Amino acid sequence: MDRSQVHAEGRLEVRGLELEVRMEAGGSSLNVEVQDPYSGDCWRADFQPSYVEDLTHKTGNFKQFSVFCSMLESAITQSSESVSLDLLTYADLERMRSRKSGPAMRSALHPSAAAAAATTPSGAANPALSSKRYLILIYTVEFDRIHYPLALGYAGRPDTATLQRAVRQLKEELVPPAGSPGRRAGPQAQGRDKRELEALVARLQKRAEGGGCGGVSDAGGVVGATAAKELRVLRRLVSSLQEELGRERAKAQRSAAKRSQEIRKLDDELEEARASERSLRARVKCLSTELALYKRG
Repeated sequence: MDRSQVHAEGRLEVRGLELEVRMEAGGSSLNVEVQDPYSGDCWRADFQPSYVEDLTHKTGNFKQFSVFCSMLESAITQSSESVSLDLLTYADLERMRSRKSGPAMRSALHPSAAAAAATTPSGAANPALSSKRYLILIYTVEFDRIHYPLALGYAGRPDTATLQRAVRQLKEELVPPAGSPGRRAGPQAQGRDKRELEALVARLQKRAEGGGCGGVSDAGGVVGATAAKELRVLRRLVSSLQEELGRERAKAQRSAAKRSQEIRKLDDELEEARASERSLRARVKCLSTELALYKRG
């Protein structure tokens, strides 16, 4: 693989929320994007090699730009246990900075994690700050954890049509059309389909009840008519998924009842076959005895 061009994307669970993380790096820049796949909120930023290397230098654990990109790629693809990702708000960084209690008391977090807050103007009420997210690349070594913070600006969310397409795609991934190559077969696979669909409905319901943003998606300023419209659409989609889940449950119950009936029928047939076998064995034994008596004459 050409290491001058690095592309990686993955869906990760961060602080109990699923997030899609993407990166694209070349010789002149690093592009990082984080998106909430359910609300559509997106944060992104471009970083120059000089900025990245200066950032790593300030942590006390310098990394060349290409090495940093490889570490970020490994964290996104979860291919190494020594690197991981976290996502913080400005308020999280402020709390992290306030917990620091002097040079003698080493925090469980590397000073680099608080560096982003320390170098950011105070004023959490500022919408430009509250809407930002900080993707933290955590590098774990034997006796230390180094935090590399990347500040991402809020890039908005897709329109309603895009949101609908995303949810439809999720539905198709979970329950492909009957007869399609991806359709799961068998009671165990159907059970997995149901559990996955239930989990999706629960997540979407949570998003709908919370205004469609949930968790880290409290981007300032994204309110009003557009958000209300998207919320109504999302709730209708949740309702549709719940109805589909009900149909799947009813279908599974009918299928289970039919299988139980078939099993009872096969049990009856098996018992009849066993009875017939016992009768035939008795008849064979009787005929064998008569044949022996006949031969002795």
